[in-house]
Amino acid sequence: MVKQGSRFFRAQGRELFCASAIPLEGFDEGSLPADPFQVLGDRIRKVLTAAGVPWAFVGFDLSLNECPGAPTQYRPHAWIIAEKEGMKPAIKLLRRAFPSDSTTTPRPLVAMNFDGALPGIAYAFKPEFHRRVTTLAEKSKGGKCKRRNTRERDLLAHQKVEVMLAMDALGFEGRILLHGLEFQRTEKGWRLVMLGEKPT
Repeated sequence: MVKQGSRFFRAQGRELFCASAIPLEGFDEGSLPADPFQVLGDRIRKVLTAAGVPWAFVGFDLSLNECPGAPTQYRPHAWIIAEKEGMKPAIKLLRRAFPSDSTTTPRPLVAMNFDGALPGIAYAFKPEFHRRVTTLAEKSKGGKCKRRNTRERDLLAHQKVEVMLAMDALGFEGRILLHGLEFQRTEKGWRLVMLGEKPT
């Protein structure tokens, strides 16, 4: 999956862009649905279609967010890779689709240039899931600000069981959204191509 994504990106010969998107909606412990990425994927596809983005390669992962003053929830996370020029019209729409919340999600959308490196593609499909534990420090001496710190911690045993059962039932294909793209089987194996295109 990662290697074929990289091969496709290199073949395009264009600058790439990636965006990290996290919705405000989450799932309480013990209530992780059969497909925790369906609503998120539908929202992203709607935005990409409205913005006329020709293609995008999207991967999903999950974290358990623990933040003071908010319920502990699983949050789905999307990692969107697309052609930079094609993504420009989508950024404003994505910012509207993923509003911020100062308590739990101050930066729900982060967009940046992407070099197409394998680790960047693999990031969306990492097999380890974590707790994101947020602590709010006391105000500085001047009384002006609070520092917000987030640390990754291992899931507790019962949390890991819940996540692994959900991911196993979902399957790897459930962690992928292809917009304007498809995988086709060729004599040399599977290839990622533009929708309707014959792989060479």
